[in-house]
Amino acid sequence: MPQYLDGRRVPFDSTDPNSTGRVAVIVLFSAVVAMLLLMAPAAASQLQLHLALSPSQTGDLFAAELGAMSIASIPALWWMKKYNLRTMSTIFGTIFIIGNIGSAYIGDYGTLVAVRFLTSLAGGSLMVLCMSLAAQTRDRNRVYGLWLMGQLCFGAIGLAVLPKFFDTFGIGIAYWVLAVLMMVVLPLVRFLPQRTFSRAAPAPKTRSPHPTTLSVRPWA
Repeated sequence: MPQYLDGRRVPFDSTDPNSTGRVAVIVLFSAVVAMLLLMAPAAASQLQLHLALSPSQTGDLFAAELGAMSIASIPALWWMKKYNLRTMSTIFGTIFIIGNIGSAYIGDYGTLVAVRFLTSLAGGSLMVLCMSLAAQTRDRNRVYGLWLMGQLCFGAIGLAVLPKFFDTFGIGIAYWVLAVLMMVVLPLVRFLPQRTFSRAAPAPKTRSPHPTTLSVRPWA
């Protein structure tokens, strides 16, 4: 049950699907996970420049990342109902961090595709979890709006700032930024419910405060 303090709802209650902490998890996790794909135009040119990838190889690399994020929704239907959400989110977040740090130092194309696939699979799992949690909130339209706005803001900031560092650090700076951002937001898993994912219980039907009385008119 949601916790209350002096009659007011606690804004960072992990048991409340509408708490500020839960909304922060939904917005920030999804924004970090989707940031690289939203920066694809700038990242693609750097992959071709620094790793000497062909346009076909670059397209296949991003297709592998998109495919992994899509495939993540299939096993998510199983693990969200079976395992602790905090534990699984920590595991996927750690894989995302390690995968991005490793990607910054990989020069072989085949190895990079494999690592990016696994990294995106972990990121896609977090994305599916965020969408599922958003569906449990009271004001879904508002939360989905924040979910989308967070991704657009992170992507726009990345496109505006990171290209200035590509000449010095190469594409690796983008992967490092993703890893560091995930390190920063990963402690927010404490605002997730500890129990496995379940659909919100339907609201009980309200009864009229005044019982309805039937007036029976006698036959004339």
